[in-house]
Amino acid sequence: MNRPFVVGIIVISLICLFHVIQAGEANGIPIMPQELIQLAEQYGLSQVDDFYINKPGGINPCYVYDFLPLNKPYMDFMSAVFWCKKTGPDGPIYCLFFAKRSIESGYLEKYDIIENAGYPRGLSLHMDSSVTLDRFVYFESNNRGPKGVHLVGYIVRSGYDGIATDFYYYEGDWFIREWH
Repeated sequence: MNRPFVVGIIVISLICLFHVIQAGEANGIPIMPQELIQLAEQYGLSQVDDFYINKPGGINPCYVYDFLPLNKPYMDFMSAVFWCKKTGPDGPIYCLFFAKRSIESGYLEKYDIIENAGYPRGLSLHMDSSVTLDRFVYFESNNRGPKGVHLVGYIVRSGYDGIATDFYYYEGDWFIREWH
């Protein structure tokens, strides 16, 4: 076979693959670690296959490890948070899935799931002890958070293209803060 012909076939194949992925028809291609996909499936959830579709520019991944504070710095990947979805009659319901690793089994287990957490954007972790909870609202009721309570630990930020939502867990409740 001549070399230009082989190169042409490869280029055409890559262009076709790119268009299939852009069209969102490449369902089933893992976009996050297998352990997170399997954990979501245990609860009837699946990865957000089209997470990267039609989002030009840079975007953080749909998952992040170690949102819970660690007691020992050598213990990596002891917790994770990731976007997933369940299919409802009116379309997908997006969920933020929080997991922590069991010391006994070594596997990630469900810590919490927030349903209807908004449209999935790239996840990142932020820490700012000068921020107080009164700048957040309760996720369930939309009431302001308590005054004078400084954040300890990570804020989980879901953001893309100038829009972000911060999630913070405190004493059994989830708090959110919107950024525009």
